[in-house]
Amino acid sequence: MSNWTSFDAERCRQSEASWRLVKQTCAQLDIECKNVSFEQDYVSDVFDPFVEKFQKHLTPNPDVSCNRLIKFGVLSRWVAEKYGSDALLATGHYARLTPSYELRAALDSSKDQSYFLATVKKEAWKNVLFPLGDLYKKKPKSGSGLGSGSGSGSVREIAIEADLPSKNEKESFGICFINESAKNSNPIDRKQVPYKPNQGDGRRQTFNNFMDDYVNTDVNPQKFRTTFVNVETNLEVGSGSSRSSVFFTIGQGARIGGEKTKWFVCGKDAETDRILVCDGTHHPALFVDEVIVDEFCWQGEVVGGGMFGGRGGYLCRVRHLGKLVKCWIRRLDAEEEGGKVLVQFEEGVRGVALGQICVVYESGESGEGGVVVGGGEIVQKGQTAFEKETKEGNDTKAFF
Repeated sequence: MSNWTSFDAERCRQSEASWRLVKQTCAQLDIECKNVSFEQDYVSDVFDPFVEKFQKHLTPNPDVSCNRLIKFGVLSRWVAEKYGSDALLATGHYARLTPSYELRAALDSSKDQSYFLATVKKEAWKNVLFPLGDLYKKKPKSGSGLGSGSGSGSVREIAIEADLPSKNEKESFGICFINESAKNSNPIDRKQVPYKPNQGDGRRQTFNNFMDDYVNTDVNPQKFRTTFVNVETNLEVGSGSSRSSVFFTIGQGARIGGEKTKWFVCGKDAETDRILVCDGTHHPALFVDEVIVDEFCWQGEVVGGGMFGGRGGYLCRVRHLGKLVKCWIRRLDAEEEGGKVLVQFEEGVRGVALGQICVVYESGESGEGGVVVGGGEIVQKGQTAFEKETKEGNDTKAFF
């Protein structure tokens, strides 16, 4: 499946390398090999909405959208049309499905990808297989406390034993469209730019460098001064930045030039490009204890209107492989498909940003995530611990 190849004048090298391995592996195993492109669907349904939300100072996750709309949407329908409604789609996600088609965290908690799958409609799982879900990526070290799983060895061991082309390949991380893209791409005409191999400078771009080409400069001018404001004193810190505030993320370091103190972003004012900062990674301005999640995708049974998950029956996280914290959830409307859900944490969670995905799990063995209850986008968050301490929440309501 190809989603991103021609919009930056140079193919995504990560995709190209993966495709070569697929062809080599299929040839070795003597199985059919096909490559189907869903680039138009990806751009219109995933990438363009991602850019739009990013410009609104949100923190969207395109991988979550890709799974819901492309891999287990467009691709699943393509498989059914080409091979029949009984055909199964097997993917390399580290996740599991119960006999009743409930999404569950992977055996290898260090590689678990159920977070990225939590917003996929549960009806999609009836024709899906996750062969890696009961395997470890690498053999657990002795004394690690991890079991041996299904006894079939690790994924790496199986690849080595079968002498597969990917047996020694390094893992790929990050978003494909932020790999080695060409400099000076044209975001306005990207859908009309023809594919021309071997163009561009080949340098690996960071997320911010890549997004420079796609942020609408009419909405977010790049040549201005973003100011940093101390959350405790309401005074400016440092000399500001020439970068738009959309490029600063809640919880991350502010990187204020000339400042010896390490400041962290704890809020943003989209209208004035003022950024609230705090001095310390554990500052109370970075922690909240509740969020509201919209379009909550129920993977299991829809809960009633009261608070559920008492005594830590539920766990949740707000980022991939982030810390699992005990929580309680409550539906805020009568919607059984989608709708808003209040999630209250037993302890403060650091660096929560609007647009992130919050995923709720039933508590599994050893306190790990088990069956996925559901997940959705964070659209509102409660006051920070600092706001509660100072009783000045209303003074910072313009920030998020």
